[in-house]
Amino acid sequence: MKEMGLRSVLKRKFVVTTDSNHHYLIAENELNRGFYSLKLGVKWVSDITYIRVNDDWSYLTTIIDLADREIIEWSLSEDMTTQNTVILD
Repeated sequence: MKEMGLRSVLKRKFVVTTDSNHHYLIAENELNRGFYSLKLGVKWVSDITYIRVNDDWSYLTTIIDLADREIIEWSLSEDMTTQNTVILD
């Protein structure tokens, strides 16, 4: 392997990025795991997915209506700033 210039690829160790020990306000759990709705536009949920593109990360933010599970809106950004991940109409 050394003669051919080959080397193993090591996975990076998992790094915890969430700090739950803070004094910031915590939002109420409005849904309380009630992920079903019969009326459109009543319950929307959102999530951010990390997508690796070459050596960089992109962030896909989606908003989904729980009544029909359709994507209401989405945003793809190069960083996770509020300006690029919050969708306002």
